[in-house]
Amino acid sequence: MSTSAPHPRYADGAVSPQRHPDILNKLEILAREYPVSLDHRKAFQKLGSEYVYARQLMGEEVYRKTWIVLLRFSRSIEDRFGISAEVLIVYTPHHDLQIRTPALCDDILTYLPEDRKNVTKWIRYLWAPDVRLDTKLEDFSSTAMIYLPLSKLDSPGADENLIKDIAKRIHSKDLYAQHGSVTGDQFFGRKMLLNSIESNIRMQQIPALFGMRKTGKTAILKELERQNKKRSREGATRFVYVYQDLEDVPEIEFGNPVTSLLPDFAEKIRSRLHENGFRTQELAELNDSCDLLDFKRALQKILSHPSSRDLHLVLILDEIEHLCPPGADTAGATSTSTLIPQFFGVLRKLVQETRPTENVQSTGALSLVLAGLASASVESRELYGRENPLFNFAKPYYVSPFDKGETDDLLRVLGRRQGVEWDNRAVDMVQAETGGHVVLVRELASLTVNRSSGENLDIVRILESDVIDCLPKYRRVVAAQIEQILQHIKKYYNTEWSLIELLMDNADQPFFEYVECYPAEVNRLENLGILELSSGEWHATQLLKLGWNTGPAKLLEAKTKNDESREIVALVSLGESINLEFKSSFSAVIGSSGNVRDVVDSFIKVIISFFNSNGGTILGGVDDDGIILGIGPDLAAHGQSLDRLTLAIQSKLNSAIGSSLGSRVSISFPQVNGVFIIRCVVPAASDPVWPMTSIAGKNDVLFVRQSANTQALNARETADYIKYRFSRS
Repeated sequence: MSTSAPHPRYADGAVSPQRHPDILNKLEILAREYPVSLDHRKAFQKLGSEYVYARQLMGEEVYRKTWIVLLRFSRSIEDRFGISAEVLIVYTPHHDLQIRTPALCDDILTYLPEDRKNVTKWIRYLWAPDVRLDTKLEDFSSTAMIYLPLSKLDSPGADENLIKDIAKRIHSKDLYAQHGSVTGDQFFGRKMLLNSIESNIRMQQIPALFGMRKTGKTAILKELERQNKKRSREGATRFVYVYQDLEDVPEIEFGNPVTSLLPDFAEKIRSRLHENGFRTQELAELNDSCDLLDFKRALQKILSHPSSRDLHLVLILDEIEHLCPPGADTAGATSTSTLIPQFFGVLRKLVQETRPTENVQSTGALSLVLAGLASASVESRELYGRENPLFNFAKPYYVSPFDKGETDDLLRVLGRRQGVEWDNRAVDMVQAETGGHVVLVRELASLTVNRSSGENLDIVRILESDVIDCLPKYRRVVAAQIEQILQHIKKYYNTEWSLIELLMDNADQPFFEYVECYPAEVNRLENLGILELSSGEWHATQLLKLGWNTGPAKLLEAKTKNDESREIVALVSLGESINLEFKSSFSAVIGSSGNVRDVVDSFIKVIISFFNSNGGTILGGVDDDGIILGIGPDLAAHGQSLDRLTLAIQSKLNSAIGSSLGSRVSISFPQVNGVFIIRCVVPAASDPVWPMTSIAGKNDVLFVRQSANTQALNARETADYIKYRFSRS
């Protein structure tokens, strides 16, 4: 076959013509079966590119008459489109091409020899005698995988048309815009985190991955699974991943999450083991009423069977906060809630039992991975009144934002595929504006590049000014996402949220004193990319600044304040009742009698009584006659800071009744008649609430509301009241 000189525009780094006799022989056989391949190869050669491997697939009927070819582009084309390795071409005889053929490409890659398996993962060529080939491949393509058609290329300018077709089809996909988990060539950064978690899995330690919504937790888990699947094919140990999303299990208040979870989890494990050819009999025999002991025994038998010696089963529990919501660390034990620490105990036991002894693996191995928003599942000593089996046993990790290098890598690699090049200052601007939060990086990059790429070989350069021009729209677009991120911190991390409020609402107050008191909480906020330490001072990150100054909550703030003020005036006019109490202050001594502890205990005692009755509201800064005094003395005692006062109230509640119940009290500071008051709204509890410390000089007493008063019941009254108030139907 004669070859022509490469087009001068693409000659830089041209691939040498194929001279290997075995490959040339196969290309001749390919040409006899698919004559169109001759024109394809000539067109590619004009682009300085060449077919470097060819093979006909044998065996299975699905591969009948299918050929695979590897194409190496010239360096100039690779640089233009961000192609880093050879590209797969599939020739197939189907006149009516179906999605199953492109879907088989990953399996087709297994037919390549080891030294040829490093191919470009995100782009593939297909040829078939299907008149609708172009349209179908466009439908089959996505941002993660682009399928290019090889049409008849025997006309003048065929080589130029190939380039234009690549540009058109790649640029029609916004590679930055990703709304789901990404893996493979779309996955960027997190290398150290991935390596650490993988090491934990192999050593049968328990990694736990935490982060806010849209931070890439699921993508990390999926990429981990993808990489380990690849290694499984290359090694003796076969990793089988089972991913369980806990979002659909019933809330602990409304059902039994463990009993509901077990049958579904067992079936997922059985199905994945079956797909990989492992024993499943014991799991198949479980029914919908199986309990933890049944589940444990089934897995023990499977993992101890000789056929499982090369099995490494990896169980992933995502959205773990649905088993351990806020307050699980101090919640009381019930027949339902205690199943959760028991479930964790069963999983921990299975991990320990299957660890190798003296580096000899006599059974199948089992590893456990947790992921979610909140870390109580591994960082709390107790869960629901029982010892937490995972405390000091699991290793927590937090998904931090991208550093500058990771952001740079994502922008440039995906940019090259879309025909754009990022100026260094433009990259700096993206990092500064997004703080490296990957979902924000992608959003800003998408908006900036969306109008810039072209359909030719000319590279479009993205400048700092291009990013700046997109910032107003970007900030509007991401406002709701940032609001969601911050709301999750507020929901799942109460102390951390109070620290955020202290920093944002009291810029003139020193923050380091809180860092010393709450080092773990500040560290968590830094890991999550909410706070940063710079030049010896703690600052809000750009994400926090944007979220604090924009979003639906801020837009409604003024209206909410006015509505709340009118509501409280009306509430005060009703006077004290079984579900409404007035207190002159939280901790300040008003008048000449009493002391601070008595004042605080009186305040907390009322809150406990509301829990044990039907709920209620306590208003601080209002005297017994309904006169609104304000909380000036309380504020003076706490540095004129509402946030410090919030922390003081929350801290006292947590020590008195536990953080689980304390977090359920809604604390706010509405402004009425020009002064602030305290408003604490307390829900009714489903179980008796006992003070954990002495309150008003009393221990082990039940405080309840009677009319407009708070009473401490004696032993007999307590038994009768619990039977009446907390009896279960």
